Amino acid sequence: PGDMRLIIYLTLLLLTFQPFLPNSLLAEELKLSPEEQAWLDSHESIRISGPRAFPPFHYFSENGSLQGMAAEYMAYIAEMIGLELEQVLKPTWEQILGGVKNGDIDILNCLAITEERKAFLSFSDPLLSFPLVIVSRKDAPFISGPESLHLKKVTLVKKTLTTEWLDRKRISYTPYEVDSPLAALKEIAMGHADAAIENLAAASYMIEKNGLTNLKIAAPANLDDYVLSIGVRKD
Repeated sequence: PGDMRLIIYLTLLLLTFQPFLPNSLLAEELKLSPEEQAWLDSHESIRISGPRAFPPFHYFSENGSLQGMAAEYMAYIAEMIGLELEQVLKPTWEQILGGVKNGDIDILNCLAITEERKAFLSFSDPLLSFPLVIVSRKDAPFISGPESLHLKKVTLVKKTLTTEWLDRKRISYTPYEVDSPLAALKEIAMGHADAAIENLAAASYMIEKNGLTNLKIAAPANLDDYVLSIGVRKD
């Protein structure tokens, strides 16, 4: 039953994902300008990276292979234009962003747009968009929205948008830094933190996949939807 629920959930995610594919890609047609084709001819491969642990969008499996809807979408684009993708792995999201600034990475897949990132990345149209929610333990006090996180310990991955969202709402909270969204949920499940703000699809998937049965989607975050795009280094 658990596996069947997961299969149904993934199918729904794929149906949600489909409308964001440009019509030209759905029709397997892509027209490039002479300048674009010349650039591709002189760049046979590009260095690409993205979140290490952000299922079901972009993550690495136990055997080290890259998985996820956004990863497959990028691979599809690369195949269409004859481009080789060289995956660049770094331990943390902060180091991945630093790799773009240092010129070690050309493209980032599956990331949100922020004013800070606009300084060194150009962004594609959105690929995915999902609501943001607050996750807590089932036995936690009632949470109605971000205001309920006042004086709570909130998990966050460094250099992601959680801090910006909470600052925008003027929430006074205690940050509990972790390395990945899954780590954030596990820390809450173990009672080391109180809550997290997560993408609804990612949180639901990770709770189901990892058997975090004492967690719940507590409330809407009452923030803008979590929009994911492809970022290309400005130079």
